[in-house]
Amino acid sequence: MKELKDNFVFLCTSAAKRRSPRQKGRFLNYLTTEFTKALLPCRIEQKTEQSGGLAGKVMGGITTSNLIVGDIKKAKKILVAGYDTPERAIFNLKYYPFSVDKNRGQEKKNLILKNVISFVVMGLSAAAIVLTWGRSWPVRIAVMVLAALANYLAFERLMRWANWYNFNKNSGAVAVLWQMLDTVGILDGKVAYVFCDEAANSYLGYRHLQAYLEEKNRNAEVILLDCVAWGEGMYVGAGPKAREHQQALAQQQAGELKLEPVALEGDALEQSPLSLFPKAMMITCGSRVGDDVVVYGTRTGKDSNCDLQQLEDLTETLVRYCQA
Repeated sequence: MKELKDNFVFLCTSAAKRRSPRQKGRFLNYLTTEFTKALLPCRIEQKTEQSGGLAGKVMGGITTSNLIVGDIKKAKKILVAGYDTPERAIFNLKYYPFSVDKNRGQEKKNLILKNVISFVVMGLSAAAIVLTWGRSWPVRIAVMVLAALANYLAFERLMRWANWYNFNKNSGAVAVLWQMLDTVGILDGKVAYVFCDEAANSYLGYRHLQAYLEEKNRNAEVILLDCVAWGEGMYVGAGPKAREHQQALAQQQAGELKLEPVALEGDALEQSPLSLFPKAMMITCGSRVGDDVVVYGTRTGKDSNCDLQQLEDLTETLVRYCQA
């Protein structure tokens, strides 16, 4: 059996980028092969959501591929981690695990800056072509080739640049679930695991899971793992219906792990992914800034820190909680 650190190293090297359909497909094939060898029941649940307007007609919808391990229809506890990795940001964004609106505000700034850079490159390229139009053909061709390359990098690569370093978002969470499956499995069907797609830049994978559970297992307890690899503190957020579960989880803390409770109600609850599930908790690292929990460094080269002991303690805590 592999240790947690071995799986985490694999996630941060061989499978560091899980952004494109090909990268995600290759990763899911690897996981399903590993779990099938371990005689764990697993399947991939796919769902397509059509985009609106002309763009949706031209480009089609967005398909999520959620990997489900165990019997999700009968499980009392469902542990969830997003496995896809985000696009690279231009600057050091602040990530708010419990606030959808604040994350949208950060993403708007990122997109505005990307668009400004792209249009500046396009303008400079056009100016270069105009200024060299009277030169010899070799010079004009060379400038046009360089302009085309610059525009490709500005539009294609800048807009879809997959981040290479994703220790905190979300390789740490995937490593924890993977280690639990290696050690205790599905606990006679009481526990199921979902590796969610489209969770890095949106909550589409979560929403598709919500739609499935709404029909098949509405009363299941859902535990979302977000940025758990590193941070000043580790927090467990819960709404009113999951407050007892939050307290029970705190009683199972292993090692030096300290889970600080975050109570979400009203608008704060509605603005978090926890609003998608009736009984849900979210575990994440971060820093306390006023009433918010903020994670720094995601979607950049700075997302390369990890506290392996913390991941091992969290794994043991979740194992104890699921076995209780």
